[in-house]
Amino acid sequence: VPDLVAAVNTVQLGWSRYRESAEAILIRCHIAIGDTAAAAQIALANEYDSASDMFRSIQYIGKSDYWTRVGRPSRGLEYAYRARDLVPAGTEPFGYGWRASAGDALFALGDKVGAHRLAVEEVALAESSGRYVAALGPALFRLARSLDSASEAIEVSHRALAVIGPLRRFAQLHVRQLLADLLAARGDVDEAVEMLELS
Repeated sequence: VPDLVAAVNTVQLGWSRYRESAEAILIRCHIAIGDTAAAAQIALANEYDSASDMFRSIQYIGKSDYWTRVGRPSRGLEYAYRARDLVPAGTEPFGYGWRASAGDALFALGDKVGAHRLAVEEVALAESSGRYVAALGPALFRLARSLDSASEAIEVSHRALAVIGPLRRFAQLHVRQLLADLLAARGDVDEAVEMLELS
């Protein structure tokens, strides 16, 4: 967070390259540590001119993630679709793709079918190009949580952990929590506890 704050603060000195990405990541980080007030300062700020529609879409992704995570997923979905409308299909930057944010919002709204459809698309896009390998793990997580079959969800979650790798512990947290819930639900309590202890 301090590094991202320092980067974003240099906007006042004229820095603008990757500003949208830095702000979107910072919003996610603030929310992850429970600092919604700091996230709001960025997410609720006025929109600004971006170098391209692609970068403007990332502004909307940051706002989408904020609204969904503070309990306003309808607003989050609105911003995710605004991001979608700016970027031609299949060209969105992974890590800031509209499908991920829209899927999170739909899941929060209880639309598991809609979230599943987007997760399937997201996984397929991530698998179709080596450039998107870093996005595959999170995409698999979103797919796993949208599955009705517990056994399939466990299998996909294990695959997500393998793709994310042991060094990205923060990225593994949501997957491990999902897996622990799934394992506990089918009676594998010891395995669920072990999954959480590794988090």
